[in-house]
Amino acid sequence: MGINLTSLHTSYELYADNNLISAAGRPGTDSSASIPYFKQDTAFFYAEKDVLVLTLHLSNFHLDDSGIWESIFFGDAETLRLNGQKRLAFEFFLLSCIFSMGLYHFGLFCMLIALRALTTGDYSTLLPLYYFHFN
Repeated sequence: MGINLTSLHTSYELYADNNLISAAGRPGTDSSASIPYFKQDTAFFYAEKDVLVLTLHLSNFHLDDSGIWESIFFGDAETLRLNGQKRLAFEFFLLSCIFSMGLYHFGLFCMLIALRALTTGDYSTLLPLYYFHFN
């Protein structure tokens, strides 16, 4: 079994049947007792019984926008691994699309600036065109 903790942006401790399986920083009851930390983790464990008790201790005294941002995924190891690979592939796809659009638009911008430079000023770059005959 496993649990995906990629959306916990705070200090936490996760226990499965009172056994610590994942931790980040040190959760506490006040800001002086807690140590903030951000760690994405997928914790794997063996369920010995039909009933599993998961206990999550977390604290957030240091940042305004931290905490649990998304759902926590629970399942078998292969499903969690495949879901992680799908999310990673989708993020790389989005990144490559945005990068390609940026290159295209930057290239288009550079071409427009070059065209402007050709057609303004003293027209010295267009002088060779004046020697062509259009007959």
